[in-house]
Amino acid sequence: MEKTAYQEAVEYIGTLPRFSNVPGLDTVKTYLAKLGHPENNLKFIHVAGTNGKGSVVKMLDGILLSDGKTTGRFLSPHLVRMNERIAWNGNDISDADFSRMCQKVRECSEKNPLPVLCFFEFFFLMAI
Repeated sequence: MEKTAYQEAVEYIGTLPRFSNVPGLDTVKTYLAKLGHPENNLKFIHVAGTNGKGSVVKMLDGILLSDGKTTGRFLSPHLVRMNERIAWNGNDISDADFSRMCQKVRECSEKNPLPVLCFFEFFFLMAI
């Protein structure tokens, strides 16, 4: 049976190194520039800490949605499917959107002699 684009994307992401060999944010900043700085058009709430981040983010998402705001959500880790890491307006992204975002970041990384992205950096860029 032929693999779906989603299955191919998940397999590709699974081949990425778990940790970056380049400390700092320079790699991500370089890729954001190559992708046209999509982060410049977004507003962020960064939730950090040891426990409860996912719950806090989902509550904030619900509050903002109830106020009519458009929301995006990026969480780590996923529990069942990789789609859980990225949500738009309270819903996990579709397999098609996941595949499309993966392909866009992958093409950028293959066209440019940039440092290799690690798993988390790649997902972050997909979410942005």
